[in-house]
Amino acid sequence: MEKPRGKFFPIEGMSGSGKTTVLNVLKEKFPDAVFGVEPTYELFGAVIRSVYSRQEPPPEEIEKAKQYALFAAGGSKEGAHFWLVAIQALDIAKLKMKLTELDMQLLFMADRVYDLEKNILPNLAEGKMAIWDRYLASTLAYGGSGGLDIEEMIEWQKKAFESCKILPELWKPDSMILLDLDPKIAHERLKSSGKLIDIFEEDPKRLERIRDNYLALSKRTDLFNNTVVVNANQ
Repeated sequence: MEKPRGKFFPIEGMSGSGKTTVLNVLKEKFPDAVFGVEPTYELFGAVIRSVYSRQEPPPEEIEKAKQYALFAAGGSKEGAHFWLVAIQALDIAKLKMKLTELDMQLLFMADRVYDLEKNILPNLAEGKMAIWDRYLASTLAYGGSGGLDIEEMIEWQKKAFESCKILPELWKPDSMILLDLDPKIAHERLKSSGKLIDIFEEDPKRLERIRDNYLALSKRTDLFNNTVVVNANQ
């Protein structure tokens, strides 16, 4: 008898909103669930993490990511352009040159496709609950805060999904939990944490734009089946 498909729940919110605390509680409450994070620690995700932590990109992960992108580019004519541009972004990272806002978000989108294929969808097919630290809304909220057009980013992401035959009923979460945090509180928490503040959250004004984007995205039923917004100020 075929197992019923598991449920997929991403936890979203800017750094300092309490995602780690919430996820730790959920791990105790749902010990059989599968937990993950974006960006991943492999291929595109490893490159992303090296960039925003200001470290040298791992050459072996860049090469594996390029091979994955080349294979995915053959999936559809529409999606091929996405993967070729993603390869260009990988080459820029390899040369230690500055990546544009679009370059960074395309790498996040590519990492998401990889994450879905390798981690999320196989576990859902096994009937397991998947709870993720960040997903699609993060790319749109953060990328939009840097001046990118959110609708254009959505189209880029859809083309990446389509090239790998990942249909909307597969990539849309069952429910998204958004931890909504006042940007001023977020900035104070980040400063007092002692952790390295990544390149997306150095500017308090940008944190305000990130929050506005998250709240607007919480109403997008075309992207998320359901969204629960939680006050994370306390």
